[in-house]
Amino acid sequence: MNKGFGKKENDNSVVNDGDTVLDFFNQAIEYHQSGKLQEAESAYNSILNIDKKNPGALLNLASIYKNTSRVNKAVNLLESCIKYNPKFVDAYSNLGNLLRIIGQLGEAHQITKEAILLNPESVNSNINMGSILLEMNRLEEAMKFTLKAIELDQFNSIAHLNLSVIYRLQNNLDKSVEVARKAISLNSSKLEPYLSLITTFIEQGNFFDAITTCSQVLGKYHSNHRLCLSLSKAISQINPQELDVQLIRDLINLLIFRKDLELQSLFKFIDFIYTPMLLNELKDNNQYIYISTISNLESEAKMFFQALKCINFASLSWESYLTKLRRDITLAYASGIYKLDPSIDLDRVSIAIAHQSFLNEYIYSFKSDEYDLINKIIGKIQNGKVQDLPISILASYMPLYSLDSLRSILLNYKSNNIEINELLNCQLHQPLEERKFISSLANVGNISNRISINVKAQYEQNPYPRWIYTEFSKENKIHYLNVINSEIKPNIVNSSYDSNPLQVLIAGCGTGKQIIKAQRYSNAQVTAIDISASSLCYSKRKISDYGINNVSLIQMDILDLPKLNKKFDVIECCGVLHHMEDPARALETLTNTLVDSGYLKLGLYSTVARQFIKDIRSTLPINLSNLNSEQLRSIRNELISENNYIYKKIYRVLDFFSISSFRDLLLHVHEKTYTLPQINELLHNNSLHFLGFYIPDEIKNKYKSMYPNDKKLLELRNWSKFEEINPDIFKGMYQFWASKK
Repeated sequence: MNKGFGKKENDNSVVNDGDTVLDFFNQAIEYHQSGKLQEAESAYNSILNIDKKNPGALLNLASIYKNTSRVNKAVNLLESCIKYNPKFVDAYSNLGNLLRIIGQLGEAHQITKEAILLNPESVNSNINMGSILLEMNRLEEAMKFTLKAIELDQFNSIAHLNLSVIYRLQNNLDKSVEVARKAISLNSSKLEPYLSLITTFIEQGNFFDAITTCSQVLGKYHSNHRLCLSLSKAISQINPQELDVQLIRDLINLLIFRKDLELQSLFKFIDFIYTPMLLNELKDNNQYIYISTISNLESEAKMFFQALKCINFASLSWESYLTKLRRDITLAYASGIYKLDPSIDLDRVSIAIAHQSFLNEYIYSFKSDEYDLINKIIGKIQNGKVQDLPISILASYMPLYSLDSLRSILLNYKSNNIEINELLNCQLHQPLEERKFISSLANVGNISNRISINVKAQYEQNPYPRWIYTEFSKENKIHYLNVINSEIKPNIVNSSYDSNPLQVLIAGCGTGKQIIKAQRYSNAQVTAIDISASSLCYSKRKISDYGINNVSLIQMDILDLPKLNKKFDVIECCGVLHHMEDPARALETLTNTLVDSGYLKLGLYSTVARQFIKDIRSTLPINLSNLNSEQLRSIRNELISENNYIYKKIYRVLDFFSISSFRDLLLHVHEKTYTLPQINELLHNNSLHFLGFYIPDEIKNKYKSMYPNDKKLLELRNWSKFEEINPDIFKGMYQFWASKK
């Protein structure tokens, strides 16, 4: 809330019911201001038991409810406050602000209009109206009310913060920086002005200043999701050579243990720091030297090993190093040499390698003598010799859940080492838990198309992608139009801001990353469908891990969507249609499932960007169906070993470094690619209006420099010419938004 507490003692506008109420109110405010919220809540309720219409108690108790995530109770209290006190401006203003926060922008706008009618000179009401109009992308109107608030209170940091955001959305980035700094000078203890400044720096491409600004407030706000997310975005763009090595270490150490961020961007920093230290040893043939060096990283070992657990070390150099490291551990255990040097913590190293191997789905090759040693370890465990180190060694060559002969032994094993128990949980208990979900999955229709059956078989065998953590926040919800506008900028769409729950469809959800990302939509119900039961079970476990409860999972084909008898406001279908036999028919089905005012996000392969994939695939005369992991490793090893210039480019692609993603990238059973003229025709045939690409700002800026007259970046003919000159800009896929015409 913007305003609360009221005054103590003789403020008759707040307390008008005798000394008892006055005493309660003074005590409640003391509790409230000192952060004793339970005591304050009790005192306010005592007031309301005596005087249910007391405006101060209603207003302040609503503030407590709002700040303790009891939003519906807060709304009810403020509505009661207005009912009993129809001219109480702060109640209108606070209710409008709360409705804005929960995404009910239409109602928020109406209630705040009433507040301003009651008192046009209210600073808080003008600030709130500016905030609401800002979220509705009515920037000129938002500017008017925000400037009015500053006129009324030139030292108000919130108004200056909103003005900074408005300037940024108007692409007046220099002015946005100036006003954000003013907001910071007015109240340096608040995080939001720093976040606005950091966001503007990122949009400017000024990643160094963004990171520097983050570092100024990290000490106080190191646990804040939005700050760490902004930091993660900035470091994903910057060259590590621009930063001090110690700062890089500090940043990695701050982010690497978080579970609410996409962490893969940290790999380039880890690569930058540790490559000179470790990978030079590949030139040395001394046995076991790899173990010694990694064990001597004690000052940074915790950070380094955590990185191995949750980040794919996606380079051939690291693959060579870690493959040899795994081999050294196995040989050291087999020979007993590890017992001779207590300074070498083989358990710790082996556990980290096992996590990395599980993450990349055992893409590293191994030699026949290692295979023999692994079989001996299996035999020892079968004979009752269960120890931590052999378990982690096994887990670095194959997933523990796949060892049927050891399952009952490992399920009952409890170690004194918490990291071994975590490894068992990751590789045994969780995968077995996923299998149990299959019988409870909702199923609609029948997957009978030949292509769909083959695609389903691939993803049952290799659910894609395997992931550990991704970007997620329970608190930072955004109205769906603002999500869309943030991705299609500088284009902007406007629509009604009703309060009905948003119906979202993730068509082809895979292993659930898109589901987690869809949690950014405020007031949303999510339906997620996929043809692969294995992928849906992985999704179900992950959404459970994140405590998400607004998702319905269904195994079904996109073509069967009419059987749901349901319409959706937003549909996301990225990386799916190009794997179907008739993408045009599937798109028609999606379009018919969209409400008339709905929005559709699509992701389709680019013919231009994937030409090098086509060239590589043409050198591989193989049957793409029924490929197992051993065959996939063999094919990949051939690509690595042959000195063919065609292959060089693929070594730099992240998807080259895990089994399921390698197969999805290069050896998919079915795919179709598109040119931009073909996409234009596809949209036209389905009466869809192109709204803009979701693509990095640096690419949009480069396009704008070539086509300055295309202010909204919507001319697909220009984009087609631009792609011919820059064939890698859509190397992932075309991702764009569309709406019904």
